Amino acid sequence: MAFRGPFRLVLLIGAFLSKLYELQSRLCVLRHRLRKTGFENPLMDKARVAGAIAFIARKPTLWLKQIGPERRSVRLQDLRVVKTISASCRRRRLTLLEKLLHELSPPIRLLDVGGTQEFWETVEFCHRPGIEIVLLNTWAIQPRYENFRSVIGDARNMSQFRDQEFDVVFSNSAIEHVGSFEDQHRVANEMIRVGKRLFVQTPNRHFAIEPHFLFPCFQFLPVAVRVWLASRFDLGRWSTSERSDPAFRVDSVRLLSKRELRELFPRAEIVCERLAGLPKSFLVLENWQAPGIKPNEIAF
Repeated sequence: MAFRGPFRLVLLIGAFLSKLYELQSRLCVLRHRLRKTGFENPLMDKARVAGAIAFIARKPTLWLKQIGPERRSVRLQDLRVVKTISASCRRRRLTLLEKLLHELSPPIRLLDVGGTQEFWETVEFCHRPGIEIVLLNTWAIQPRYENFRSVIGDARNMSQFRDQEFDVVFSNSAIEHVGSFEDQHRVANEMIRVGKRLFVQTPNRHFAIEPHFLFPCFQFLPVAVRVWLASRFDLGRWSTSERSDPAFRVDSVRLLSKRELRELFPRAEIVCERLAGLPKSFLVLENWQAPGIKPNEIAF
């Protein structure tokens, strides 16, 4: 596919901005890793700088593995990088969940739809007493903690669970990956059925940066253009060297608007998570007894 004129310029600018976001993430990780070696200020402590450089030179392979996945590319959504924007947002989100959980008496049963142990590790939830976390995925996960359990299933049909079986149904950036709007409606209905309370997060379709591909306004481009970009550029969490079909990667994400969320969860409170004043994502809160959440409580 060939693009010419102003449209080609827009694509080039978008690719350039995407690389700038990636560079910012790399610099964040570099600063974090250097601080772990004792480095704080490069202008005031040359001995520590020399020690940090010696550490990287002595074990370059280990250091690279620490700061990113196998293809040596650090992305904004890498859960292991505690200094990235996404990790910071998750921590603040889980701080809000902790506040809400205070109203419940243990033991608490929490169903995480589409979640992983790594997510809960980054927010230090793995050894919390009085809470059981059930991970629902289409693949098996080997639990590493006593309070975790893995269940294989389909979020569109949770027939293995009883009505109101869980005190909380939690989901973080998962409902946008289940398929069509009809599929998302089925997932929402099942969440409402099996859970007494909901804590569901999903990115805002109208945020300027698409959160999976980290490309400006990627979600509004024609499908053919998105597939072309995904097949030629390393966008977000995906690399052009991966075997997965670019068309499948593009089709695997369907972001939701606030209006659509209100249709999926008509009785819930929809709260905006803001980044630099802009609505980055939404929280669906249902059946919590705590007073309404103020927007500034979850502004990043």
